[in-house]
Amino acid sequence: LRQEPAFVSREKDHGRGEERRVWVSRDLTLVEEAADWAGLAAVVCVQTRRWQQGREQHSTRYYLSSLAQASAGELAGYVRGHWGIENDLHWHLDVTFAEDACRVRQGHAPRNLSTLRKLALTLLRREPTKMSLPRKRKKAARDDDYLRQLLCQLAPQ
Repeated sequence: LRQEPAFVSREKDHGRGEERRVWVSRDLTLVEEAADWAGLAAVVCVQTRRWQQGREQHSTRYYLSSLAQASAGELAGYVRGHWGIENDLHWHLDVTFAEDACRVRQGHAPRNLSTLRKLALTLLRREPTKMSLPRKRKKAARDDDYLRQLLCQLAPQ
């Protein structure tokens, strides 16, 4: 992009570095189908540059936003928060359910298993007992009453 970014952030931690540059445009002529997006207020461009152990990666991502008054810094925070949620989900799927170790690769089975894992993770998180997710998972495997309690969350209220 030719113009200066509206927001820039830099982080260095644990031998890694990252720079994020954010541009926001409220000129919706940039989106061909803008009229079909109810509430569309801005287009956000985020360029990241990451470096670790002498290697550098670049990426550019675009987002559509309905937040008409949000600053580039606020939008950068929302984007970062979204990826934090995504990363947390994937971390739990791998640690709690060993998803990365699963060797199911054919047909609809990978997607079906992923859906079931996400459903199970949601049920475990919603259950209020103060216990780690892996312990809740093990308890559900060993205790039919606890499993029934988890599954009852699916019943319409």
